[in-house]
Amino acid sequence: MLPQTNTDAFAPAFGLTSQPKAIPIIISQPTSGQRHMVTDPALPMLGDALDNQTMTQHLRPRLPMLAQAHNMSVISSQVLDHKAGKRALIRYELSTLQQSANLVIFGKIYSQLDQLMRVDQVMEALWYDVYDTDKTCGIPQPLGVISALSMHLYRPADGDFLDTVLNGPAGARAMHGAARWLGTLHGHALALTKRFDLANELKNLAAWTNLVGQTYPELAAQAHQLLAYLQQQAQNITLEATTPIHKDFHYRHVLVNQLNGLGVNVIDFDEMRLGDPNFDLAHFCANLHLLAYRQQGTPHHLRWLERRFLHSYANHMGQSWSAFARSNGERFCFFYIYSCIKIARQLCLGFGPSPAPAAGARRNQVQMILEQGLHHSRRLNSPKATWASPSSAHENLNEYEQGRK
Repeated sequence: MLPQTNTDAFAPAFGLTSQPKAIPIIISQPTSGQRHMVTDPALPMLGDALDNQTMTQHLRPRLPMLAQAHNMSVISSQVLDHKAGKRALIRYELSTLQQSANLVIFGKIYSQLDQLMRVDQVMEALWYDVYDTDKTCGIPQPLGVISALSMHLYRPADGDFLDTVLNGPAGARAMHGAARWLGTLHGHALALTKRFDLANELKNLAAWTNLVGQTYPELAAQAHQLLAYLQQQAQNITLEATTPIHKDFHYRHVLVNQLNGLGVNVIDFDEMRLGDPNFDLAHFCANLHLLAYRQQGTPHHLRWLERRFLHSYANHMGQSWSAFARSNGERFCFFYIYSCIKIARQLCLGFGPSPAPAAGARRNQVQMILEQGLHHSRRLNSPKATWASPSSAHENLNEYEQGRK
């Protein structure tokens, strides 16, 4: 069961302001320099959240890990990510008398209080119940919430983005770690409040498909072909519904700590819910194919690492590769096609995992990912053909690291 959420986790309500500051607000407030202005009526609390003095008073009673928190002060605040009307991620740098180096914490503001509470409950459960004793897999350390600001606090996890290490000697081990992290999540029973709703997702897919067709009319037929295929398959496919899934698992939400034996930390739990584990596997692989295309102009560039990931996941779940592919191939392909439409929509809107393409490259990437979806739709009735079994040469870790096929 998820722990009960204390809306102001580390102290009584501080009550600094009864009303949030008016917008426009500051996008960042360093110790010196100019302030950059932005407006977001849906997040009026950003004004308080980006005021160093106000945040100092909010944070002092909420950080008991500091021996003399009353001497702590916020010396800089910076918006790292902002989705208008939805959420904002802020980096705080704290100075204390006891620390030789400044302490960094993150605060994530949500426009919806129920989402704030849900994310806080999820991270508490993951921190204390799932990855509490795991030395190689983890998440950012949750620090509770400031309900007056609709803000969740946490200490950022260490590591480099997964895509920055894939082409080096650590690539194969990093993929093994990502698979192990995901398998650990899927192997736990968590009482999450949100569930994967196929009917609602089909509505989303229809809207996303229309957006792709409006953005690139010459690709509309391909996008609608994928949508029609998913709508048809949805009538008969049987999905698992009780496994905790991340639902936004990709290479930019996986951090690899090269100073800690290539330990893996995963971030961003806004979409987490109960559903089918193949969603996370397929979503990860579809985004990996996008990354491969961005790097080398072919979605197959990182195929050996994809196989490493899937093979390691199957091993972690206690199954042989052949048995795993037979029992999961159909659902994997279904969610892979879903992910292709999602990625195409993100590309049209100009967001999604970095690196973001230039305008001229965006259309080619949309076409590529739609073609990947069509490829999987043709093979949906033959799942084994979609997940080629790793060759015997790949069973050796050293050969994986050399990228041999």
